[in-house]
Parts: sequence; C-alpha cells; structure tokens
Amino acid sequence: MSDLLSSLGLSQLAKIGDLLQRRKNVAERLLDRLAGSPYFDLPSVLSGNVHTWHLFVVRLNLERLTIDRDRFIKALAAENIGCSVHFIPVHRHPFFKPYGVTAGDYPQCNEYYERCVSLPIFPDMTENDVDDVVTALDRIARYYSKK
Repeated sequence: MSDLLSSLGLSQLAKIGDLLQRRKNVAERLLDRLAGSPYFDLPSVLSGNVHTWHLFVVRLNLERLTIDRDRFIKALAAENIGCSVHFIPVHRHPFFKPYGVTAGDYPQCNEYYERCVSLPIFPDMTENDVDDVVTALDRIARYYSKK
C-alpha cells in the first residue's frame, strides 16, 4: 500500500465510528420503510452480530413480479436510482468455462444471483434519498406485480 493510501486509510479510521453509525441509520430507515413488502426479502442481522452495511442487498420475490431482476434494475435506473449486482457466482466467471462448470451445478447460487439487487447505501445518504429509493422500488414493484 502506498503512503498516500495509508494516509487516506488512517484518516478514515478516525471517522469509522461515525461512518458506521450513519450507515446503520440509513439501513434502519430502509428496513423500516420496506418492512412488510411482499416484493422484497430484506437483509437481517443475527443477534450478537454487528453489520457494517457496506452493501444493502434485497432479494426480489420474483414469484410476485412479472419481470426479472435485470429488467427491475433497468426500471430503477429509469427512476434515477442506481443499483447493481455486486457478486456474480464464481462458477459464472469466464475462467471456469473450460472446466465444464455449468449453472445447473449450483442451483442455489443461481437462484440467489437471479434475485439479488444491491441498493444504494452510503454514509451521506439523506432521509429524502432513502425515501426516493423506497418510492421507486414500490412504484416499480406495484406496476409489475402479478395481480
């Protein structure tokens, strides 16, 4: 690690408590606003554990929607909400193709991957930002809801 990166890291460590608390506050607001939605499975924290809320990943209940995850992400982008999929299962990376690994070898990984969406979360996210994300999620889910 360079001196510059070390210096940056040290300055961030001095603020880590505040940054983690702010992320926790944002996550709690997201959890509170999305609680009870039939369209999303929300992240949880096991008792006795501390979550850093580096990511806020929800799983789409695709059985209740008429679109897939990729179209849901595009719909969020149309609502000016940036989101992504952070973790692609290892067996889907091109490196493993020559080894004959197929999607069928890991059905649970694929099922999770096809449903997960990483929503925006960052320490400077305001309550209005959170509300905008939740409003967009709700609007899209209701529009594409299986009636």
